[in-house]
Amino acid sequence: MLVISASNVAMTKDKAQSLVVANRIGELYRTKGEKVEVLDLREYKVDPCDMCQGCASSGLCAKADDFNRFLGLWGAHDRVVIVCPHYAGIPAKLVAIAEKLQEMAYLGYCLGKKGKPGPAVLIVAHGGMTEDYEALYEANLIKPLSGMLKGTGCTIVNESVTGGPLCFGVKKYRKQPDGFGVCFDKDNDEERVTSILARLEGQPEEIWKRG
Repeated sequence: MLVISASNVAMTKDKAQSLVVANRIGELYRTKGEKVEVLDLREYKVDPCDMCQGCASSGLCAKADDFNRFLGLWGAHDRVVIVCPHYAGIPAKLVAIAEKLQEMAYLGYCLGKKGKPGPAVLIVAHGGMTEDYEALYEANLIKPLSGMLKGTGCTIVNESVTGGPLCFGVKKYRKQPDGFGVCFDKDNDEERVTSILARLEGQPEEIWKRG
């Protein structure tokens, strides 16, 4: 299993909420017998796709970035969890990755190549809202990202998970700096995170069945 932290925020380092929760999800699935690798997207440079078609023959991106390194990990796992924060919608690097996967799938189709099925993907969304965020995070993160990845041959696991959207927000803000810059310090909604972990632990193995 590959667990991806999709945070873009460099200054938070190992305190980034996406990475903290990704690590906790990784530990949960390790206790269930999974071999888990956690990937921090901040360690990868991924440029937008300009449809140069350089990948058409090789199956690899022709750009001098880290996408091919990412692609190797992506292709090596049949189960993927993405912990995705809410910025102006989906984080830019994650969009660039989905864009490249999509164009590779499209070029393969144009060449008559039968694409390899993508992994089963579970998306956990989060952000800085304190209440009434479920519908927003589902509409701005889970649904569009699901659509992007379905187009590359992935199966979206969220559709089989019971109990509503897998998302969490913030408990409250403190009017003092958070230690990383000018942003306010905050109390993350630990109760909601714990609930999500418990829900994932209780889901049957069948949710990971790929279409």
